[in-house]
Amino acid sequence: MYVCVCNALNDREVKRLIASGRVRTADDIYAAFECTPQCGVCREEMNDMLDGGPCARAGHSCVPVTA
Repeated sequence: MYVCVCNALNDREVKRLIASGRVRTADDIYAAFECTPQCGVCREEMNDMLDGGPCARAGHSCVPVTA
């Protein structure tokens, strides 16, 4: 599933980046993929992913946990 249609960023690659621990904000995600926000619709989804999202609040892990 695409998280950012404008920059063709999918959920798998964004989750992998978040799991790496190299990013803390949506702007960090854009920078890591060498792109910039276009319409901004994806920013909220990225922030949810960074915060663990609704599935984390339900007791599930959206982002793989590393040891």
